[in-house]
Amino acid sequence: MKIIIAILLTITWYEVKAQELTSYPCDKNILTDEAYEKCLSDSALKLNVFAVTNYIALLQKKIFPGFRIKRKSLNIPVEVESDLAILRNMYDSTLKFKTGVIKEDMYKNQKYVQPYAYISSYLALEIFNLYPDIYAILLNPIHLVLRPKTNPDSLKLIETYTSKIFSALPADLYSEVLLYSKDLELKRKEFSYNVVMFQGELEAAQKDKLNVLNFLLWTK
Repeated sequence: MKIIIAILLTITWYEVKAQELTSYPCDKNILTDEAYEKCLSDSALKLNVFAVTNYIALLQKKIFPGFRIKRKSLNIPVEVESDLAILRNMYDSTLKFKTGVIKEDMYKNQKYVQPYAYISSYLALEIFNLYPDIYAILLNPIHLVLRPKTNPDSLKLIETYTSKIFSALPADLYSEVLLYSKDLELKRKEFSYNVVMFQGELEAAQKDKLNVLNFLLWTK
């Protein structure tokens, strides 16, 4: 009982302290000229941090619960499930690696790290973990030139598994998932914040296919 009370008191303390948080002004007296300029430009991103935080709350509390039930109710052929599991493993490992490198690049060799830019970028990457975006993380050709670079052979392997999944996916199941994925995307777009990292330009038909694949890969 004492442990429970201690936990509750700790949570309450953090809630009180969170309400006391204020914006720290950029102080020219303690920052170098370069750091001061970075601080000023970074302050504009404060609202973006709140926006992406609210967006994640919207996804987790309002949008994902109902669609997660629909995802779990799908009757997916065993061979498709197997390939989805392999592709999801590729996605997770690539996302983890890329996130690590991007975070390292944001912090490495910088005398002043822009706090809001750092946090908003980190949260945006976390959204890709909450719900997959196979084009943004795996298939966008920009990853062949952008650090950390994707190996061309790895990209071909990913494309092979993608094609294999669609070839084995029953037409009626594809149509069902397409309806779910379109509905999900519409609900996500109702919120003003959208992830723009690695999105690229896709034709509507191709985007529909990849949204179907994203929904199928969403197994968490």
